[in-house]
Amino acid sequence: MSNPDRPLLYINAMRGLSHELRNALTAVSGFSDLLQARIQDDTDSFMLKQVQDGASRIHTMLDAVSRFTVRPGQGVSALDLAQSVKDAWELAVWQHRGNMAVGQFDVGFSQKVTLDVIVCHELLLFLFGSVLVDALHTAPVLISLQQENERPVLTVSWASVSGVVGADFLGLSDMVAELGAEMDATVGQLLITFPRA
Repeated sequence: MSNPDRPLLYINAMRGLSHELRNALTAVSGFSDLLQARIQDDTDSFMLKQVQDGASRIHTMLDAVSRFTVRPGQGVSALDLAQSVKDAWELAVWQHRGNMAVGQFDVGFSQKVTLDVIVCHELLLFLFGSVLVDALHTAPVLISLQQENERPVLTVSWASVSGVVGADFLGLSDMVAELGAEMDATVGQLLITFPRA
């Protein structure tokens, strides 16, 4: 792959940490639930709620990492594309914490597709990372996955800060071609048409 960041390497590196992180989070979540019954003060209650919300967010991200990590021997196989799109968005948002853009999903396609999982996941991470670099921080990113002519079509639309089709999106071409997909990029919108399901 020509992508220098190789985002899946980072995601897969987290795999070894997941077990330890889950153990620590279980303790945080369990003890915070016990504390909630004892707290009488509104300020303490507010702070505890922040801890619980943070723990919940980490649980959500660990679930995404768990689904997204590549297992040994996994290559071309059946993939829940809708779940992969949502997980890739979660992980890209985590990776680009400075951007507060919110993803709004319209997922009308839920069929499994047979794709190279590694290439597909790298493409989705690279795509959403590039979008978050170019997206207006306060505007929603619209993410649609629909079926057209028996082919899944991913459409991502956002308010572009740069107003140009960035070189970052052109870097997706190799991954798109490797999947046998097609891509159309314009300012603030990108469409990827995947091979037939």
